Amino acid sequence: MSEAVEIPDPVMQRIERLRAGPEETPLDVITRLLDYYDEEEIDQDLERRILKGLEDADAGRYRPLRDIAKEMGI
Repeated sequence: MSEAVEIPDPVMQRIERLRAGPEETPLDVITRLLDYYDEEEIDQDLERRILKGLEDADAGRYRPLRDIAKEMGI
């Protein structure tokens, strides 16, 4: 069964940020995430924390890894 779905811009932007490389299509990203979700048991607490992290990143509440590494002397 096939169904066309319109993806809202904010969701498409998140999909684009999750691409593993320039050759990965939006459908590839969605499939990869669904495969991961099917393979891994994600309890409600972990899912809540993941969603909170995505919200924080979308709102700009994060620190670049290079800044953290610099603080740690790496």
